[in-house]
Amino acid sequence: MKALKVTDHLLDEVILEILSHLPPKCLIKCTIVCKSWYSLIKSPQFISTHLAAVNRNRNRQLVLVRVDCPDQYSLHFDNKALEKYMSLPGPSIPLIPIEHFEIVGSCNGIVCFSNMYELNIILWNPSIRKSLILPQAAFNSRGIVGFGFDSSTNDYKVFRMLYGHPFKTELYSLNSGSWKDITEIAPFYKIKGHVTGASVNGALHWVVGDGDKDVGFKSIVMVFDVKDEVFREIMLPECLVKVAAFKLSVIAFAKSSIAVIKEPNGTDPYHSHIWMMKEYGVRNSWEKFTVGKRWKGRSTVLGFRANGQVLMKFDRGQIASFDLVSQRFKNLVVNHIRRYSCYFSHVESLILLN
Repeated sequence: MKALKVTDHLLDEVILEILSHLPPKCLIKCTIVCKSWYSLIKSPQFISTHLAAVNRNRNRQLVLVRVDCPDQYSLHFDNKALEKYMSLPGPSIPLIPIEHFEIVGSCNGIVCFSNMYELNIILWNPSIRKSLILPQAAFNSRGIVGFGFDSSTNDYKVFRMLYGHPFKTELYSLNSGSWKDITEIAPFYKIKGHVTGASVNGALHWVVGDGDKDVGFKSIVMVFDVKDEVFREIMLPECLVKVAAFKLSVIAFAKSSIAVIKEPNGTDPYHSHIWMMKEYGVRNSWEKFTVGKRWKGRSTVLGFRANGQVLMKFDRGQIASFDLVSQRFKNLVVNHIRRYSCYFSHVESLILLN
């Protein structure tokens, strides 16, 4: 009898190991096998175990791409050819047109959408086709939105900083299911228009304006620590301090640092400039790279690939991968569809299943 119990325990461990390496689509089907599998797969412990296994598997690292059609997405392997993995319809939200939404962040398989007009925020897991509309926040105004993960409490949080009057800052916790006002701890920054941010090292990052008309404005990187819920600042390279914040954007670089992008402008219409922070938080570690002219037309930096190359979008619809060292482009034709509007690192997970 004792030997039988040991065997049963080993069998359970083998089953757990096998299930933790299956994609979400298969796991959803496995929930109907028996009650014990249903309970196991939907448990928070298994969902965390599955996510950890996915993050360890480099062959399952994906990128989520939103095509110009507002409700169509696709997942691609982040390999040399950016091979397509699957197509995805966007989240279906009753009474809210998805074309009014933009993606503001992606973390552990969850995509965060924000509606600039109706002020709705949606969390969407495309792997299990499940979405969650967040409750309306207390303050009804436009601003910047960020999405991050607190690993210490296994909690996903949404950050809102509203520009205009009154100045307000709020934080939503998925664990508590509610918003809280954190305006008292928030420094006042000048925010103009849509600001693209990045989630790195458990913190959210944006380029914003600091100062006033008496002392003069300067651009800085605002940092919000998702775990400790405190604000910090990262200083930009000296050459960018006086550049208007809305002309700059920040993206994730090498998974543990950030890069600041200055897109082409009137005086330099065919080049993007990238400052990469080689050592996170160390100001003198900024290193500048220039993305050379490829086609006559404006270009947009979409993000860094797993191999360190930069994915670029050009206004004629071309997508190319750019090697910063060799300064060479490689044109990418992904399933004969060349026009994309955004690009995020992605993994398949079970988050939101329970």
